[in-house]
Amino acid sequence: MPISVDLQRAIYGQIERGDITVSLIALDKIVTSTGSNIDYIVYGNQDNFPTVRKRINTLLDLSSEDELIMYYKCISAIRECPSKNKQLL
Repeated sequence: MPISVDLQRAIYGQIERGDITVSLIALDKIVTSTGSNIDYIVYGNQDNFPTVRKRINTLLDLSSEDELIMYYKCISAIRECPSKNKQLL
């Protein structure tokens, strides 16, 4: 499922190529939607990159009630699988 940042599709490539400067509002949308932080996006600082749990929490915070129910069912089903499925991780 792609993360929606509410920016026009053409803008993504322009940002990646450095053709345009990102406004603070757009940067905030990108950071909030991806669960990243400003240091990582701007400077590539891996030390401050959020943990998986923080990224999951961000995803959950942005989800509807129906999506939350679906996530719960999926996670519950995965946890009930035999331990051999852990080898897939």
